[in-house]
Amino acid sequence: MVWWLFFIWIVLNGRVTADVLVSGAAVSVGIGLLSHRVLGLRPWGSWKDLARLPQGAAYVLVLVGQVLLANLHMARRILFPGSRAGKGRLVWFDTGLSGRGSRLLLANSITLTPGTVTAALQEGKIWVYALDESFTGDLQNGRFCSRLKQWEEEGR
Repeated sequence: MVWWLFFIWIVLNGRVTADVLVSGAAVSVGIGLLSHRVLGLRPWGSWKDLARLPQGAAYVLVLVGQVLLANLHMARRILFPGSRAGKGRLVWFDTGLSGRGSRLLLANSITLTPGTVTAALQEGKIWVYALDESFTGDLQNGRFCSRLKQWEEEGR
């Protein structure tokens, strides 16, 4: 996990200098140890985790794509009020994910997507509020869940 965080730190900074490396290492180790204590995740990971780096990058690309699509839907909803498909809705759904880290990543991915907010996360089930009923249609079998299920299966 620390390696992932450090990699993301460097990518987001866009430059490699001594201060970026030192501060990135400190923040990555701190978050890794905190998530080990709170979530029970392995802070240092394993070689398997490094081999899964391309899958992680693909997940981030899917997330960015979904955020962009949701932004377009929200813009259409705001600019053209007549195109609204329905009212807001709370939905419980079973994620089918076994790992706590995967469920947390799914919950945060849903919250990052405009128009949806994760309201609760309990034992594999997520409670999501969506501004429009049409936003809830593909939650359980959507791209996020399927990618994370595949990730969990390959990690075993």
